[in-house]
Amino acid sequence: MKRILLILSLISGLWLQGQCYESVHLGGGHTVAIKSDGTLWGWGRADGGQLHSNVTREYVPKQLGTASDWSSVFCGSLNTFAIKNNGTLWATGGNNYGCLGVNSTIQAFSTFQQIGTDTNWTKVAASANFTIGLKADGTLWGWGQNDYFQLGQGSSSAQQLSPLQVGTATDWVDIAVSTNRTAFALKSDGTLWGWGFNPSSLLSYGNSNISEVVPIQVTTVNTWVKIRVGAQHILAQKADGTLWIWGGGVDTLGQNGTVTVTNTPQPIAGSWKDFDAGSSYSVAIKSDGTLWSWGVNPDGELGDGTTTNKNVPTQVGTSNDWETVQVSLSYHTMLTKTDGTVWYWGPNNYYATYGGNTTVSTVAVQMTNVCVGPTLSSEDFTAASTIALYPNPSKGMVTLDYQLETAAQLQVIDVSGRVVLEHELVAAETSLQFDTTAMAPGVYAVQVLGNDGGVWRSKLVIE
Repeated sequence: MKRILLILSLISGLWLQGQCYESVHLGGGHTVAIKSDGTLWGWGRADGGQLHSNVTREYVPKQLGTASDWSSVFCGSLNTFAIKNNGTLWATGGNNYGCLGVNSTIQAFSTFQQIGTDTNWTKVAASANFTIGLKADGTLWGWGQNDYFQLGQGSSSAQQLSPLQVGTATDWVDIAVSTNRTAFALKSDGTLWGWGFNPSSLLSYGNSNISEVVPIQVTTVNTWVKIRVGAQHILAQKADGTLWIWGGGVDTLGQNGTVTVTNTPQPIAGSWKDFDAGSSYSVAIKSDGTLWSWGVNPDGELGDGTTTNKNVPTQVGTSNDWETVQVSLSYHTMLTKTDGTVWYWGPNNYYATYGGNTTVSTVAVQMTNVCVGPTLSSEDFTAASTIALYPNPSKGMVTLDYQLETAAQLQVIDVSGRVVLEHELVAAETSLQFDTTAMAPGVYAVQVLGNDGGVWRSKLVIE
């Protein structure tokens, strides 16, 4: 009983130590987070309208409007994009070159404006002055600045005020943009495509600084699954978990100085679960939860307590419970751990890393007033025990598949720490279904407490 109470206390603490969010997203000098109730909150730089205000900065989380049906959020340098549950896309903040896509030359908006009337948007990737969007039908769209063909239209223009389709393909599945004028997208067949400005042969070798005017296939690989882009380099992951890098920039490629510019993918040794690219540096988390960084480091961008450049991946600290990483357009980094805590390093001039201070930190500092989740992904059952929870998110029946050596207890816990469902798990059985239709939408902690002392934890999202 004491062990159960301790676990419940720890879980409740994740929600109560500060404000917990479903997800937290970095912009330039601002941060926007979404709660489990569908509301949006933001803090940090606000002078461009990116946080529904025109003050210089918001020191503490401020709700962005009154809507409570937001499903996802994406941040640009001085703007914020968000998608509602109905698939509509909205934007607020800086609108240089029409990069909000709201068909207006007004330079900034301080409230959300709807982008067109379509109801099938799924993702946005925003650079400083142009934006790429993805729809559920697999089509790709671009708007904003187009002086280096970064909208993939085959022709350049000063600006594009509303979304234009990029080509005619309908099998796009992911998008990413550089901090400059380059765009990339993945197709469902695992191929990678890019267009726009071509610094350091980022898109095609031998054409450096000459734009690619429409999407071209980048490499012949057909197993790419994830991409992140800096100013002149790209990180791309294959389906086998390996990480590859190409492009250029001093110390950026992590190849010990032996490769400075290339469009041939170079391997980054190890297996990786998350990564992101800064302007001229990279931060990544290995599958074992350890944290690594490399590249330029004049202001402590690498989080290793120094201002020394690293031309090979270098471990940051000794912790092995890192979960996610994001690098902002303003050279600071935000990370989460498996316990739901949020950490940062780098400059904090606009209080984007709420809970810190305005000084530069060259090591990871916990954001004591913010948490995510809880992710609760720790597992200490024996290797012979396996557990899976699906579908997640869910709107009805949820299945727990398990193979346990001893009996155990399932508990589902709401945000107040209250156990809303309990069920005994028999070791001889392998599956349990439970109904969530009576549960309020939100995030729940799920844990399996084994009679042998094993504990498995996860989160369950009820839509």
